[in-house]
Amino acid sequence: MAQVELEDVQIAYEDHIAVDGVSLSLEVGEVHVLLGQSGSGKSTILRALAGFERVRKGELRIGGRTVDGDVFAAPEDRPVGLVFQDYALFPHMSVGQNVAFGVGRGAPIIDELLELIGLAHRRDAMPGELSGGEQQRVALARALAREPEVLLFDEPFSNLDPELRADLRRQTFELVRDRGLTTLLVTHSAEEAMDVADRISVLRSGKLLQTGMARTLYQQPSTIEVASGLGPANVLEAEVSAGVVRCALGEVELGRVSGDPRGEGILVIRPEDIVVARGSGAVRIVRERFLGDRVFREIAVGGRVLMSSRPAWEPDAQDRAIQVRRAHWIPLNRGA
Repeated sequence: MAQVELEDVQIAYEDHIAVDGVSLSLEVGEVHVLLGQSGSGKSTILRALAGFERVRKGELRIGGRTVDGDVFAAPEDRPVGLVFQDYALFPHMSVGQNVAFGVGRGAPIIDELLELIGLAHRRDAMPGELSGGEQQRVALARALAREPEVLLFDEPFSNLDPELRADLRRQTFELVRDRGLTTLLVTHSAEEAMDVADRISVLRSGKLLQTGMARTLYQQPSTIEVASGLGPANVLEAEVSAGVVRCALGEVELGRVSGDPRGEGILVIRPEDIVVARGSGAVRIVRERFLGDRVFREIAVGGRVLMSSRPAWEPDAQDRAIQVRRAHWIPLNRGA
């Protein structure tokens, strides 16, 4: 059963259409990520679900109930909890008062949540006395205090340093999954999206490009924009002839290409799927970086500079100048 549904939703600010024709559903207990850069419409969708923006066309439903479309439910009447990017804690209220806001200071769940986030000992502290990670945990507890059916996250980890961000993200989504909450996270980080999502929806300029599991989107993107949105990618013009795919790298066996290769199209090859033989005259290494667990290279081949990477422990290819382990075919009319 779908817990959250968007049906052909359009959201606009005067003459600017921010979201156009988006249809999407989230199952009960699903962690779903909206991935896209600034201006893609991801935060606008989140705000509409929270009740802070109105849809111009289409319909929003939560738990089978229409909250925007023919009728409109005010934010306080929606079963959602929202965690903002800047946490939006009340600076004049203590930790305990912030968590209790909207549910009453004596509610038993307040003590439970303070224990759960590890801040029971800081109940009387003010937000200004907390670290960024502690503030984020308080914001999460405040959202959970209303016992929502749906939890909405608007890039809540972006202001934290990388190590703390990863730890807090893991703790947060362990808690969310333990409670079985349907969750929607907005982010511009592909790494973050792939780390936590059951499914990811990639947005660009207000349009929904593709929805699927991280592995599917990474290995079988429907467009070049989806491919680049999920990480580094080599994009090459290609054609199918005599049972092989030909591109700037040479010939690639059909069995190594997913999709439906035929005629002319675009070949998407991830850096880790290009294996390079050092010292080959056909390949020139333009730049090489040692990144601890990986070696990243920029290589010149066939008149192009491409990206290649391999685990630091893995030896270079020996028998051929360059090998393609795996690639994905995008028809020409779907390349943009």
